[in-house]
Amino acid sequence: MEAAFKSEEDAPKECLPDTNNSIDEKQLSSEGNSNSNPADIENVARQPMDKSQRMALRIKPMDNLRTTLIVLLILQHAILETVSDSPNPFQLDETSPRSLTFLMLFEAINRNIVVAMLFFISGFASKFSMSIRSATPLHFLFKKTWKTGLALIGYHVSTFVTEYLYGPWPEMGSSDTKMPYYSLQQGKKALLQGPSFYIMALLALDYIYAICRTMNILIYQENCNKHFISTTLRYRVAKYTLFISVEGWMIFFAAGLIRPSERVKEWLYITNSAELHFPVLYLISYVAGIQFISYYKFLLGEAPKRFSVITLVTRILIYSGVMYAIYRHFPQTLHRYLDLRTQPPLAFTDAGIHASDSAPSFYGAWSAVVLMLFPSSLISAFYTTRALSKDWGIISRTSYIQTYVHMVFVIGFAQRAGWITNLLWRCVYVGTGSIVCGWLVVLIPVMGYRTAVGIWKKLRSHGSRLDEEKV
Repeated sequence: MEAAFKSEEDAPKECLPDTNNSIDEKQLSSEGNSNSNPADIENVARQPMDKSQRMALRIKPMDNLRTTLIVLLILQHAILETVSDSPNPFQLDETSPRSLTFLMLFEAINRNIVVAMLFFISGFASKFSMSIRSATPLHFLFKKTWKTGLALIGYHVSTFVTEYLYGPWPEMGSSDTKMPYYSLQQGKKALLQGPSFYIMALLALDYIYAICRTMNILIYQENCNKHFISTTLRYRVAKYTLFISVEGWMIFFAAGLIRPSERVKEWLYITNSAELHFPVLYLISYVAGIQFISYYKFLLGEAPKRFSVITLVTRILIYSGVMYAIYRHFPQTLHRYLDLRTQPPLAFTDAGIHASDSAPSFYGAWSAVVLMLFPSSLISAFYTTRALSKDWGIISRTSYIQTYVHMVFVIGFAQRAGWITNLLWRCVYVGTGSIVCGWLVVLIPVMGYRTAVGIWKKLRSHGSRLDEEKV
């Protein structure tokens, strides 16, 4: 592995930029920085460019999609904190039944989509980075490793600061009074430290991908940019095969027919990964991101481009309506499983629900449909809608910083939001305030730096003119 591709002469020609054609800066700015498809940007990037030009290449729809998913993740955490910090949280069924039901259904959809889509974007980013920005797999892994190390340090500092400001929190079983799970030490740590385990899982997947890619090139001499899904038939076969597999997994897991060990369960709760689809959908999402360049044309062609947003909104309404119908049919069962005030169960049997109940099958089938069909509409909307595919500037490029700082503001706003009587509006206030404050943490230093640089340049140019006048 260390000896692989130490120089351009050692790498297969298929993996190197095409140096027979040249590209000027005008073409790069018009094509490489456009809102075009991934393959077009990849083709442009394979022309001779310096390091600054390569690092400037971005795919804006993916940046914007990641930003949206992070906002949804913050809203998810804001809901959990707000419900936990509400006065008499276990009486919300009587005081705010409609708001609590809406929030539980929102969390159900959110938990099924957000993290899996973040794994998809990470897989795509790894493919893009290794193909465009990294000279060798070893260089790619080195960058990913030290970035992951810095991220872990950042999450550790964020956890320490949050616990210093708002802790200590009571531990589970330390009090006779019943308390919401996310008001306890275990629940807070799950929200604060959960991202650390996800990025370590992504680093492990990146290592596996880099090793497999290198072996594929060295042993089989395969083109490292060869498209695996090259026809509509292959796309449909892959799509429906995955759908059937995920459907079976979700139903079996929901019913408790597939049960992890107690040690694995404990680890899942620590990492806030108690989801029906863990870890199958995360792995599938990562691989789908790697292969996105080979099937994006088929995915974007599933619905007319001009109606992509309408299709997305329609699917959201349909999935929400079906989830509400299932909830109305099994109110007690799903209420116990989706309850925001208790430790999230890994399966229905963990919530004390018998495996023979039909609710797990309906919920598992609904989750699989949402996981397999909703992301395609979401991606299509971001690629075909001008407002969603244009450059969002510093907002999208620094959205990852929100994952480090948002819990500091979420907990602070949730503890001081008791003056809002309506539960739903209280959650909106906590989520919106946390998002705005999180971006101010980023924007204020950046804007201050840009202002200082502008002032320095003006002073420098003024000093140069004075020197010229003296001469």
